[in-house]
Amino acid sequence: AINQAEEKRLRDTVAIAIAKADVLLKKNPKDIRALYAKGIAHATLASFEASAKRSYLSAGRKAKAARDLHQQVLSMDPAFNDAQLSVGAFNYVVGVVPGFLQFLLRPIGIRSAGKDLGIQQLEIAATRGKLVSTDAQMMLIIVYNREKRYDEALKLVKALHVRYPRNFIFEMGKGSIYGKMKR
Repeated sequence: AINQAEEKRLRDTVAIAIAKADVLLKKNPKDIRALYAKGIAHATLASFEASAKRSYLSAGRKAKAARDLHQQVLSMDPAFNDAQLSVGAFNYVVGVVPGFLQFLLRPIGIRSAGKDLGIQQLEIAATRGKLVSTDAQMMLIIVYNREKRYDEALKLVKALHVRYPRNFIFEMGKGSIYGKMKR
Protein backbone atom coordinates (compact mmCIF):
# COMPACT_ATOMS: atom_id res chain seq x y z
CA ALA A 1 0.00 0.00 0.00
CA ILE A 2 1.13 3.52 -0.75
CA ASN A 3 1.52 5.86 2.18
CA GLN A 4 -1.12 8.56 1.64
CA ALA A 5 0.96 11.31 3.27
CA GLU A 6 3.99 10.48 1.08
CA GLU A 7 1.84 10.44 -2.05
CA LYS A 8 0.32 13.81 -1.13
CA ARG A 9 3.81 15.23 -0.53
CA LEU A 10 4.96 14.00 -3.94
CA ARG A 11 1.90 15.39 -5.71
CA ASP A 12 2.15 18.71 -3.87
CA THR A 13 5.85 19.04 -4.74
CA VAL A 14 5.20 18.27 -8.40
CA ALA A 15 2.28 20.75 -8.44
CA ILE A 16 4.58 23.46 -7.07
CA ALA A 17 7.18 22.68 -9.74
CA ILE A 18 4.55 22.88 -12.50
CA ALA A 19 3.10 26.12 -11.09
CA LYS A 20 6.56 27.73 -10.94
CA ALA A 21 7.32 26.61 -14.49
CA ASP A 22 3.96 28.02 -15.63
CA VAL A 23 4.79 31.41 -14.07
CA LEU A 24 8.08 31.49 -16.00
CA LEU A 25 6.38 30.33 -19.20
CA LYS A 26 3.73 33.03 -18.89
CA LYS A 27 6.53 35.62 -18.90
CA ASN A 28 8.47 33.85 -21.67
CA PRO A 29 6.79 30.96 -23.54
CA LYS A 30 10.19 30.01 -25.01
CA ASP A 31 11.92 29.51 -21.65
CA ILE A 32 13.65 26.20 -22.39
CA ARG A 33 14.55 25.47 -18.77
CA ALA A 34 10.95 26.04 -17.62
CA LEU A 35 9.62 23.80 -20.41
CA TYR A 36 12.14 21.13 -19.48
CA ALA A 37 11.32 21.37 -15.75
CA LYS A 38 7.60 21.14 -16.43
CA GLY A 39 8.24 18.07 -18.58
CA ILE A 40 10.29 16.47 -15.79
CA ALA A 41 7.43 17.12 -13.37
CA HIS A 42 4.95 15.38 -15.69
CA ALA A 43 7.40 12.50 -16.25
CA THR A 44 7.76 12.08 -12.48
CA LEU A 45 3.99 11.78 -12.12
CA ALA A 46 3.83 9.38 -15.07
CA SER A 47 6.42 7.12 -13.45
CA PHE A 48 4.57 7.21 -10.13
CA GLU A 49 1.19 6.55 -11.73
CA ALA A 50 2.52 3.58 -13.71
CA SER A 51 4.77 1.95 -11.12
CA ALA A 52 3.11 2.69 -7.79
CA LYS A 53 -0.54 3.21 -8.67
CA ARG A 54 -0.76 0.91 -11.73
CA SER A 55 -2.94 3.62 -13.30
CA TYR A 56 -1.72 3.22 -16.85
CA LEU A 57 -4.09 5.60 -18.64
CA SER A 58 -3.26 8.41 -16.23
CA ALA A 59 0.43 7.55 -16.59
CA GLY A 60 0.07 7.59 -20.37
CA ARG A 61 -1.49 11.07 -20.35
CA LYS A 62 1.22 12.44 -18.08
CA ALA A 63 3.97 10.76 -20.11
CA LYS A 64 2.49 12.26 -23.28
CA ALA A 65 2.53 15.71 -21.65
CA ALA A 66 6.19 15.21 -20.68
CA ARG A 67 7.05 13.99 -24.17
CA ASP A 68 5.27 16.93 -25.81
CA LEU A 69 7.05 19.47 -23.59
CA HIS A 70 10.42 17.86 -24.21
CA GLN A 71 9.80 17.72 -27.95
CA GLN A 72 9.20 21.48 -27.76
CA VAL A 73 12.53 21.83 -25.96
CA LEU A 74 14.27 19.78 -28.66
CA SER A 75 12.65 21.77 -31.46
CA MET A 76 13.99 24.98 -29.87
CA ASP A 77 17.41 23.50 -29.01
CA PRO A 78 18.24 20.16 -30.68
CA ALA A 79 21.40 19.92 -28.53
CA PHE A 80 19.39 19.85 -25.25
CA ASN A 81 20.05 16.12 -25.05
CA ASP A 82 18.57 15.62 -21.59
CA ALA A 83 15.13 16.06 -23.15
CA GLN A 84 15.77 12.91 -25.22
CA LEU A 85 15.21 10.74 -22.13
CA SER A 86 11.46 11.25 -21.73
CA VAL A 87 10.88 11.38 -25.50
CA GLY A 88 12.86 8.16 -25.98
CA ALA A 89 11.23 6.42 -23.03
CA PHE A 90 7.77 7.34 -24.35
CA ASN A 91 8.58 6.17 -27.87
CA TYR A 92 10.04 2.89 -26.61
CA VAL A 93 7.30 2.05 -24.12
CA VAL A 94 4.43 2.89 -26.46
CA GLY A 95 6.33 1.25 -29.33
CA VAL A 96 6.45 -2.12 -27.57
CA VAL A 97 2.77 -2.12 -26.65
CA PRO A 98 0.89 -4.72 -28.75
CA GLY A 99 -0.63 -3.33 -31.94
CA PHE A 100 -4.26 -3.69 -30.86
CA LEU A 101 -3.54 -1.63 -27.73
CA GLN A 102 -1.70 0.99 -29.77
CA PHE A 103 -4.84 1.23 -31.92
CA LEU A 104 -6.93 1.87 -28.79
CA LEU A 105 -4.49 4.51 -27.52
CA ARG A 106 -4.38 6.54 -30.73
CA PRO A 107 -7.72 8.36 -30.17
CA ILE A 108 -6.37 9.83 -26.92
CA GLY A 109 -3.21 10.99 -28.69
CA ILE A 110 -0.83 8.33 -27.42
CA ARG A 111 1.25 7.15 -30.37
CA SER A 112 4.87 6.29 -30.77
CA ALA A 113 7.49 7.17 -33.35
CA GLY A 114 8.70 3.59 -32.81
CA LYS A 115 10.68 1.57 -30.32
CA ASP A 116 13.89 1.71 -32.39
CA LEU A 117 13.83 5.51 -32.44
CA GLY A 118 13.08 5.39 -28.72
CA ILE A 119 16.21 3.32 -28.12
CA GLN A 120 18.28 5.76 -30.19
CA GLN A 121 16.91 8.69 -28.20
CA LEU A 122 17.70 6.93 -24.91
CA GLU A 123 21.23 6.29 -26.17
CA ILE A 124 21.65 9.99 -26.97
CA ALA A 125 20.47 10.93 -23.46
CA ALA A 126 22.85 8.32 -21.99
CA THR A 127 25.92 9.49 -23.89
CA ARG A 128 25.33 13.22 -24.30
CA GLY A 129 22.92 14.15 -21.51
CA LYS A 130 24.27 16.42 -18.80
CA LEU A 131 21.66 15.81 -16.10
CA VAL A 132 20.09 12.46 -17.00
CA SER A 133 22.97 10.39 -18.35
CA THR A 134 22.93 7.89 -15.47
CA ASP A 135 19.13 7.62 -15.53
CA ALA A 136 19.19 6.98 -19.27
CA GLN A 137 21.89 4.34 -18.87
CA MET A 138 19.87 2.57 -16.20
CA MET A 139 16.82 2.65 -18.43
CA LEU A 140 18.88 1.31 -21.34
CA ILE A 141 19.99 -1.65 -19.21
CA ILE A 142 16.33 -2.59 -18.83
CA VAL A 143 15.62 -1.98 -22.52
CA TYR A 144 18.66 -3.92 -23.70
CA ASN A 145 17.71 -6.84 -21.47
CA ARG A 146 14.16 -6.78 -22.81
CA GLU A 147 15.51 -6.70 -26.36
CA LYS A 148 17.97 -9.53 -25.55
CA ARG A 149 20.93 -7.23 -26.26
CA TYR A 150 22.80 -8.63 -23.28
CA ASP A 151 26.31 -7.59 -24.30
CA GLU A 152 25.22 -3.95 -24.44
CA ALA A 153 23.38 -4.23 -21.13
CA LEU A 154 26.43 -5.82 -19.51
CA LYS A 155 28.73 -3.09 -20.82
CA LEU A 156 26.49 -0.39 -19.30
CA VAL A 157 26.02 -2.12 -15.96
CA LYS A 158 29.79 -2.65 -15.65
CA ALA A 159 30.45 1.03 -16.42
CA LEU A 160 27.88 2.13 -13.85
CA HIS A 161 29.33 -0.25 -11.27
CA VAL A 162 32.77 1.31 -11.79
CA ARG A 163 31.25 4.78 -11.33
CA TYR A 164 29.17 3.69 -8.31
CA PRO A 165 31.19 0.85 -6.72
CA ARG A 166 29.21 0.82 -3.47
CA ASN A 167 25.90 0.29 -5.24
CA PHE A 168 25.24 -3.44 -4.95
CA ILE A 169 22.35 -3.24 -7.43
CA PHE A 170 24.85 -3.03 -10.28
CA GLU A 171 26.68 -6.12 -9.01
CA MET A 172 23.36 -7.96 -8.88
CA GLY A 173 22.51 -6.63 -12.34
CA LYS A 174 25.73 -8.11 -13.72
CA GLY A 175 24.84 -11.48 -12.22
CA SER A 176 21.35 -11.34 -13.69
CA ILE A 177 22.64 -10.50 -17.16
CA TYR A 178 25.27 -13.25 -16.99
CA GLY A 179 22.46 -15.64 -16.07
CA LYS A 180 20.43 -14.60 -19.10
CA MET A 181 23.54 -15.12 -21.23
CA LYS A 182 23.93 -18.61 -19.68
CA ARG A 183 27.40 -17.61 -18.44
